[in-house]
Amino acid sequence: GTSPPLVVKIASERNPHLVNEMNSLSLLDHKVAPRVHDQLHIGNERLVVMDYKDGKSGQAILETDGLGRAMPMYEDLAVCLAADIHSVAFTGEDCGILVFNSSTLDFGLDFVPEELSDASRRLIDRLPLTAERDMVLTHGDFGIHNVLYTDIGEVTVLDWEWAEWADPRMDVAWCCWFTAFHYPPVSGTLNAAFLATYLAHNPINITSDELKAYALYRILVILNLIRTSSSEVKTEWVKRLAWTLQHDFRV
Repeated sequence: GTSPPLVVKIASERNPHLVNEMNSLSLLDHKVAPRVHDQLHIGNERLVVMDYKDGKSGQAILETDGLGRAMPMYEDLAVCLAADIHSVAFTGEDCGILVFNSSTLDFGLDFVPEELSDASRRLIDRLPLTAERDMVLTHGDFGIHNVLYTDIGEVTVLDWEWAEWADPRMDVAWCCWFTAFHYPPVSGTLNAAFLATYLAHNPINITSDELKAYALYRILVILNLIRTSSSEVKTEWVKRLAWTLQHDFRV
């Protein structure tokens, strides 16, 4: 009933992911993420009032509009990620946002086959140590499933619960992983365009093994979070872990 319209996000007062999201949004240019207007506390719930943003789901665009529309979208996503998000550098103060730390991962989950855990750990352990001066704000779940895209090429990135200070390759890897896993027939074309555009705006080195290792890190984070979930959910993510170990994101 408001004009302009607003969105209210509701979560438990103790939900650490919502607090992480609010702290992340406070650092961002509101062209690429919703602006937070107010926070209300009612009982055990926190209500966050933020902008309503125009646009169509990036995932819906890929599924209904085809490559002709998806290709420029992936290029615009890459520019947004490199220039608007990863330009927020870590200054030594975490500002209440998570900081990447692979040592917190539990590789001994009883529902994950040991050979998959060991193979994942070997790749993650080989990741170069990212100096604090090279850390940037990362979204943590970046991809077409979390963006709105308009007819004039405006990008809005939603759902910042998993944001953290980390290596920028984390977001690059996860965006490529999501496309490769869910849309394999077109992933080679779209990921190549995404990577080329991203590197044109942020020329860092990204190897295939690093893409895989950062995607594995994100999957291990999810596996750690779902340890009390249903067996069906656990089985699905274990399958995704196995698939990731076998996949090259550059093809």
